Amino acid sequence: MKKLLSILALSLFMSGSAYAETIKKIHFICSFDKFINIVAFDEIPKPKDELPTVITNDRFLILGIKPNDDIIVLETSFWIISSTFEPKERIIIPSQINDKEIKFKIPRLSENVNQVVTLNRRSGKLEYAFKSPVDHGKIFYTCSIKEKLF
Repeated sequence: MKKLLSILALSLFMSGSAYAETIKKIHFICSFDKFINIVAFDEIPKPKDELPTVITNDRFLILGIKPNDDIIVLETSFWIISSTFEPKERIIIPSQINDKEIKFKIPRLSENVNQVVTLNRRSGKLEYAFKSPVDHGKIFYTCSIKEKLF
C-alpha cells in the first residue's frame, strides 16, 4: 500500500509541469512600402528618398500566442519611429483581434500623440497610423514571418 501511495504521489508531482503555460512566438520582419502624409483631408505620398532612415528601415514584431489562443505583442520596434521613449513594460495587449486583423496602440508618454498599428492577418500588410498636434499620416509595411537564426 505504501508503494502504491508513493507511486501515486510521485506521478502527481511529475504531472504538474505538464500544465505549464507555453507561449508560441512568431517573429515578423516588416519592410517599408510607402509613406502617406495627411494634410486636411488630402493624402500626399512621399517618395522613399525624401524620408529619414528611421522610417524606411526594416522593423520587427514578435507576437506571442498563448494556449487559449490569446495573442499578445511581446516585442516591437515600432515605437522607435517617432520617439526615443521605450516603455518599461514591453508586452502590449492588442485592442482588437478578429479573423482579418490585429490592432494595437503603441504606449506613449504624451496623451496628445496617438499611434495605432494594424496587422492584416491574411496578407501580412501592416499599417502604422500616427496622429499628433503637428503631424498626421500613415506608413505601410509588408511583414513576413522569419525564424530566429540563433
